[in-house]
Amino acid sequence: MSIWHAQKMLSSVDYSGETATIVVSSRHWLKTRADVQMQIAFAAYCRVAVKYGRGKVEVTGYNGHPLYGTVVDGRWHNRLTGG
Repeated sequence: MSIWHAQKMLSSVDYSGETATIVVSSRHWLKTRADVQMQIAFAAYCRVAVKYGRGKVEVTGYNGHPLYGTVVDGRWHNRLTGG
């Protein structure tokens, strides 16, 4: 996560119980390959899942909008591509 943060892809990651919220730079996120977007989401998900055995990650722009994607119990859903 620190590498993506240093590249200004991520603004912040908030871990709150079984849920993590990743706030991303919309400009950078939209230029990033879908497989890398998924890697970022799963990196946060792994931290939650190891601690709680399950979890949820939401990837959003600033102020929570738009919602770019979610990982729920190990399944990635990209809101931009439907994948």
